[in-house]
Amino acid sequence: MIRFISRTALLSLLALLFIIRNMATSTNVLRRRPRQSFSFLQPVTAPHLMLTRRRRPRPIFSVMPGGIPIDTEGSSGMDRFVIDSAVHVWSNGTEPHEWAGGEPPKELQGSASGEDLVALLGEAGVSGALLVQPINHKFDHSYMRKVLRQFPSYFKGMALADPSGSSDEARQRLNDLIDPASDALAPGDFPLVGVRFNPKLWPPDVKMNDDVGQAMYERCGQLNAPVGFLCMASFATYADQINDLAQNHPSTPCIIDHFGFVMQDGQLDMGSFRQLLDALERSPQMHVKVSAFFRNSVEGYPYSDLLPLMRELLSVAGCHRLMWGSDFPFVTLQDDCQYAGASRVLVDEWAERVPLYEEELDMVLGGTATKLFGPWADRYV
Repeated sequence: MIRFISRTALLSLLALLFIIRNMATSTNVLRRRPRQSFSFLQPVTAPHLMLTRRRRPRPIFSVMPGGIPIDTEGSSGMDRFVIDSAVHVWSNGTEPHEWAGGEPPKELQGSASGEDLVALLGEAGVSGALLVQPINHKFDHSYMRKVLRQFPSYFKGMALADPSGSSDEARQRLNDLIDPASDALAPGDFPLVGVRFNPKLWPPDVKMNDDVGQAMYERCGQLNAPVGFLCMASFATYADQINDLAQNHPSTPCIIDHFGFVMQDGQLDMGSFRQLLDALERSPQMHVKVSAFFRNSVEGYPYSDLLPLMRELLSVAGCHRLMWGSDFPFVTLQDDCQYAGASRVLVDEWAERVPLYEEELDMVLGGTATKLFGPWADRYV
């Protein structure tokens, strides 16, 4: 009888433990989906392009770095905090804001104003944007400053670095744009929060990591102003210069624009992308804009050929080093998506296929930009 009772009690205890285990498993605080395992290319159409990398666990945030809480309760569609990290605005080319760096495309000459962008942000449910100084206005930032004064709740600005002259001269010009204590700031103006390095603006045969570039890059780090690199000829073309700057000045946050322009000559340059992944592993202060999808996809909307790249970027860098951007106004020329489609591609098309969890979506769509550039406005955080 004692043996029978003991066996019954043991079975009851095991059943109770099984129930408790199931309850604990089903009560996942973050409600994360099971992580899927992906090879780099699915299906493998070119085995020589395969990447074999040690997968890192993705970070999980209940707050964004910097202490800003993430509210993921009930998020659906674009009912979330979204910052477009890659936009340009320009004037109609008349005084006092002429096109000092050349005319923009004719079809965009009258549709890239601050008012045009604000209207699209509202329609798409995007909270704000980072204005990157366009080459059309070159080093004349007056139109950008006008838009920043006009719409201070929507925008922050990124300057265009001028590498001409001596190191001291270039550093002083930069300081006038990004230093909050600069006497060059007019009443009502805000300091710009970052700086773009465009290698095409350096003199021929001079690299971005020359003395001038080193001086400007160091000053950006001292003022906590991220540097964005425009690598239109591919990341690989400028990898040595960027890695040198990043290693010499690790306190300067940096950003690689537009997937590192992985599409070259109509195809994905996977060798260049490997170099980008290597650089991300070496430099934890390096970020990537997952932006201008249309510039990097061979297939077009919804850019399925870029999904494997996004998986690798998440595995190597994590969501806290990636940020979404549209490349306005150029995205408005894409008939298959326009601005609204670009703003929703991560949520509508990629979230389940990458997959992107809610916490990761929140970081890529707005959290990383806020971490780097600060809050856009109190009403958004």
